[in-house]
Amino acid sequence: MDVLDEFSENDKNYLSSFNDSKLQISRLHNSWELCNKYRRLGKIDKWKFELDTIWDELSSKAKKNNQSKWFILMKIHDFNIRAAQNNKTEKYLALRKKHQFLKWIQDEVGMGIKMKTDDEDDIEE
Repeated sequence: MDVLDEFSENDKNYLSSFNDSKLQISRLHNSWELCNKYRRLGKIDKWKFELDTIWDELSSKAKKNNQSKWFILMKIHDFNIRAAQNNKTEKYLALRKKHQFLKWIQDEVGMGIKMKTDDEDDIEE
């Protein structure tokens, strides 16, 4: 007997969604590590492409949350990066703003850090 036979269809969907979320967070983590590496090494074109990969991961959550303004803001960030193409310092600064914006989006969609709120109970050990 298969272990999954014991689960209801709802449980299977929940498990699948949970696993997909864990994998997406893992992919985001790996991409952020690459972004930090490329940024430190001054490989700003590779940094830019990795930021695009992160946006690809987060954009579905932005769409589900009906955040069309994030898509507009992302286009503005991309425009600023293209406009700074011939000035390495300006391109770096534009990429840094996009980097920070993507970190903020990740937190907003619940895939980043979670700050403890005052109404949460302390966990007793």
